[in-house]
Amino acid sequence: MIIMCYDRMTPKEAAAYLGFSTSTLEKWRRGKKVWDESNRGPRYTSLNGRIWYRRDWLDDWQDSVWALPARNRTMPQ
Repeated sequence: MIIMCYDRMTPKEAAAYLGFSTSTLEKWRRGKKVWDESNRGPRYTSLNGRIWYRRDWLDDWQDSVWALPARNRTMPQ
């Protein structure tokens, strides 16, 4: 069971929330997977060496992906 505290999520929680794997999130952070040139994955922050996502950042990113033309909405390569 994943328990989310406030709006802050670990990569594992964020991956479950978005429906992607943690390795996909990691590749987006490193720039290895790209939706399009202007959208390289959800916003995140690093605090004391730990990666954190905020729910509103994930929602904003998800909204921006669905706003893309259908031809750009395929899974990133």
